[in-house]
Amino acid sequence: MSSSQVDLETIKEWLEEGKDNPDTLVDLKWAIIEEKREQGRLVNLRASHPSLPINLLILLLSPQRLAEAGVIQTIRLVIETDIPTVDLDLHEKLFVYRDLLSSSRLPLVKFYIYGEHHFIGIAVDLDLKSLSKAEFNDALAMLMAAYLYLRDNEAFTRYLRREELVMLAKLVINYIRKGASKEEIIEYLVESGVERGQAEEIVDSIYKLSGESEQDKGKMGESMYI
Repeated sequence: MSSSQVDLETIKEWLEEGKDNPDTLVDLKWAIIEEKREQGRLVNLRASHPSLPINLLILLLSPQRLAEAGVIQTIRLVIETDIPTVDLDLHEKLFVYRDLLSSSRLPLVKFYIYGEHHFIGIAVDLDLKSLSKAEFNDALAMLMAAYLYLRDNEAFTRYLRREELVMLAKLVINYIRKGASKEEIIEYLVESGVERGQAEEIVDSIYKLSGESEQDKGKMGESMYI
């Protein structure tokens, strides 16, 4: 198949076929979920692999009618992170956003904000007309590099880490207001991916800050705010 014929069906095949001992990201055996088709044509899919801490979203940006008119079609590769920024103060937001916008170490990569919690997203746009499997693999590698940059950059992870903890604290308080027990809240956090020790520490800290016992959780639910 020539590069001019590449579409999301082709990319799906690249990701699904995989190899037992791959040398590249594209040759991993990815799990694929088809999220959307239009007139039988695949326009949106998700890909994941157990060895990678990401879910990859691939979107077809150009409608079919534009392709038929000779307009170059583009796909967007996206990693939607779980890194929130909504509760950072103005100074912290300026620091984080400036760092992302001024990053020149990651060619073709774009950072953006999405969702009500202003999560950080990472994207790369690719021209389907000239796309090869090797170029697609390079884009995957750049996305992973950008994701690891976010996770390992100590310059602003101290802000982002605090933001994640604030969100968890709000979640715990909401469950307390609904009458959930301490053990139920801890189990919920663990099932959501929080390590048990951290979950216990978060819940214990909120109870201690309130100055109330678990038996007084109804009062706590009424009086605690973030």
